[in-house]
Amino acid sequence: MELSGKKAFCFLALKHHSRFLLPVTRELERQGMEVKYLTAPAEMPFELTLQEEGLPYVHTQAYLDPAVAAVIDEAYRRVRAAWREKFLAAEVLHHFTLPVQDKTLRAHTENFYLFRRMFEAEKPDLVLALHELNSWGKMLGYLSHEFGVPFVTMQEGLYYAPAAVYRFHTEYSSACLVWGEATREVLVRSGGSAEKIFVVGNTHLHAVLERERSREAIERTRHELRIRREDKIVTLLMAGLGYDKGFIFPQTLLDWARAHPDWALLFKWHPVTNKLTVEQVSRALASLDNVRVLQDFDTYRLLAASDLCVVFGNSTSGLEALAFGKPLIEVELPGLDYSFAREGVADPVSSLAELPVALERAVASGVPDDRRRKVDDYLRRNLDRLDGKSVERCVAAVKIILAARESPRRAAAVTRNAADFQCSVIVPLSGASGGLETLLGVAEHTGPSYECMIAAPAGSERQPEWLDSVGGDVSVVRSEQDTPGALCNRAAEKARGRYLCFLRPGWVPQKGWLEGLLQELERDPNTGIAGGLALFADSLLAHAGIALDANLTPVHLYQYLPANFTGAHRRRRMRAVAGCLLVRREAFEAAGGFDERYRTFWSELDFCFRAGGKGWTVAYTPQSLFVCLGRSHDDDPDDRLLFFGRWTGHLWPDQESYWAEEGLDPEGLSSLYREVARGEERSCRG
Repeated sequence: MELSGKKAFCFLALKHHSRFLLPVTRELERQGMEVKYLTAPAEMPFELTLQEEGLPYVHTQAYLDPAVAAVIDEAYRRVRAAWREKFLAAEVLHHFTLPVQDKTLRAHTENFYLFRRMFEAEKPDLVLALHELNSWGKMLGYLSHEFGVPFVTMQEGLYYAPAAVYRFHTEYSSACLVWGEATREVLVRSGGSAEKIFVVGNTHLHAVLERERSREAIERTRHELRIRREDKIVTLLMAGLGYDKGFIFPQTLLDWARAHPDWALLFKWHPVTNKLTVEQVSRALASLDNVRVLQDFDTYRLLAASDLCVVFGNSTSGLEALAFGKPLIEVELPGLDYSFAREGVADPVSSLAELPVALERAVASGVPDDRRRKVDDYLRRNLDRLDGKSVERCVAAVKIILAARESPRRAAAVTRNAADFQCSVIVPLSGASGGLETLLGVAEHTGPSYECMIAAPAGSERQPEWLDSVGGDVSVVRSEQDTPGALCNRAAEKARGRYLCFLRPGWVPQKGWLEGLLQELERDPNTGIAGGLALFADSLLAHAGIALDANLTPVHLYQYLPANFTGAHRRRRMRAVAGCLLVRREAFEAAGGFDERYRTFWSELDFCFRAGGKGWTVAYTPQSLFVCLGRSHDDDPDDRLLFFGRWTGHLWPDQESYWAEEGLDPEGLSSLYREVARGEERSCRG
């Protein structure tokens, strides 16, 4: 995938965030992509970041013209009128001055419509942002959705706030790139889209470690800070919140520092900490020669030169200290959900007053072997691989997303063979298990006239042993390509049925399955695809059609609810079905067949969406029943990138509208799932 001629928007916010995004954008630029760095009104810190990084940037005000100004004024009046009603009705808002609220409303309105004008004028191919869970991230995400532009977001480190706030980190993102599995789990647990999250590793630490851990670099840092080679260095990472007027450093710590001039204590606060707060709380340290407040000094140089690191409050820098191989001590604070000590990678102390004893003990005892093993596992879970290839993985993801926008590899024109059968049942064997059970189900439960075609890779070593023994009414079609789409397309070219039925291995048809699907196509000439109801072996629902959740992600509607749940027994129009697709030939040709790039059955969803784009409707019917073998499915990250890159701007949530048909809201549905879980628990106990 060539990046030359492609254009990306990049919103780069605070300076300490630039280290995550810039390695990626600079590599994209090196490969030919034009990157436009954006800033907007009332975002002065962001503009300063761009200036300090020496990046050319464009201000949204450059796109302000009389027409846009008129739109902004009109929109602001509508927003202000709506807000006025909220203001009058909500007493808590009366505590905030109206001019401040007006200023905020005006700024957000301007930002939105000026960003919108930038999209119209520049027509970007891609939008990059650190994450989407903030005002400008949501604006860019929504506009990317509106204009059909892929939106790639990244996550900057540890997740130590309550998980519920992370639910919509993946609402508009085409791909959310995270450092490690630990972050992915937090986002998924909070309700984020598992399908949109991709573990790529940390984009900057590998280069930083190589640069700063050298003996020369460490000696340069010591010399610059005037710290003797024999002195111990402790970096104290003071996080950024909770420093009220009553905060003081304990006298015990100050006395210890004064009595140990061979220990250098280096304090650094999180960049979001107010400068006046730092000055206020650090006054007590001014008289100590071996204690420094180094707010503007490079954090990584301090970590590399340190013998020990201390975290006071939550900070991603604690994770980075461990990556530098430094022993970590955590001053435990009440009310924090995240703790390095509880993760088993830091020594806990209950207060700063206890820190001197902990420091001396850590130096005397070193890091025990079991702690080192825990740290190694912790780093793998949070940083994946520090192999220097994370930027490469990010760029590869971008290329797949952009390639999805280009013409896919699809089927050749389907030959209009004589309709010798009512249906051609095509089972693609792309290394999946369950094929034999599916064929036996077809043979036992299919009434209408049909031909059965097994589509298999040519010369594949993974083909099942039974394949060579099939015959009679079953034919085998070979394909040089082994993706499900390619297999289905090759078989469709030779099919002689009036309708084409694509049946996934592991889906076992039950009595009347094909008749139920045929009724849907014959009931309405605009219906191009029909799919049916599938149950797992334990009678829980496997498939009742595909809906789109609040994160614009395809999900199996009502999956894991009991088989008798009424919502699964309604005929309905849907965006997509999966597992078994009965397809009208005209719809197959209009959609161009299956996209052969997908290596898993994401190709089924893509096909349904393309057929829908050509005006064909997709029907779900409970009159066609299958048993689904196994609950796992093949995952291919590239397929997910391909799908969300292709369909950005064409996805919208509809899952809750189906819930409403059953009189359910999210809490009501959760209650049903809890009942199922309790039933399974009782079954296990029994």
